[in-house]
Formats: sequence, C-alpha cells, structure tokens
Amino acid sequence: MKVFKNRCFIIKYTKSILWALLILYLSLANLNDNELVNELFFPYSDKIAHIGVYAIFTFLLMSEYKMKKKQLLPLFIAIVYGVLMEFLQYALTTYRSLELFDILANTIGAFAAWYIYKKYFTNLKPH
Repeated sequence: MKVFKNRCFIIKYTKSILWALLILYLSLANLNDNELVNELFFPYSDKIAHIGVYAIFTFLLMSEYKMKKKQLLPLFIAIVYGVLMEFLQYALTTYRSLELFDILANTIGAFAAWYIYKKYFTNLKPH
C-alpha cells in the first residue's frame, strides 16, 4: 500500500518534481565555462532568472497542490528549496557560492507566483 501511495505522490507532483530536479542541476552545474550562457548575461540577469525559475516552481506546486486550507505550504516548500540550493552550492561546489541576493530573488519569485496564483487562479471554476 505504501508503494502505491508513493507512486501516486510522484504522479500527482510530476511537473514540480521535474522542475525541482532542473533547479538542482542548474544550481550545481558549472555554467561559467558555457559560452552560450555567458552571452546571455547582462547586469542582474541571474537575479531575474532566479525570480523566474522559482516563480515557475511555485506556480507548478500551487497548481498540483489542491488543499485550500494549507495554501502556504507550496510557498514554504519553494522558499526552503531555494535556500537549500544556495547552501548546497556552497557545500558541494568550488565554482558556486552562497549568495543572499539569490535567496532574496528566489523568495521574490516564489511570493510573486503564490500571490498571482491565489488572486487569479484559485477562484476559477472548472468548465
């Protein structure tokens, strides 16, 4: 029975799990030597990317999590995951560092998506 429950969890949260794995990869990969990535950079572009990535993550969590009474949980998960990724960068890599402004950008993205989802998507009725 427990295996079935775990499988249902994975199926229910497939998009969020895949996005979390993408965040994990992007957080720990050495992207400094990638010419394409370097060409895309402009001042603070990484902060905009953090906001966008965590907004999408939170939006996916909100869309897959349907418990109305605990709508802060997806926000909490996204914020904690963002903080965890920064600490993992510090602990597991020599080419990445823990940046407080990255944590702030992650949190801003999570809050923005949470707010937008609650305001515009929670009251929609299915057709």
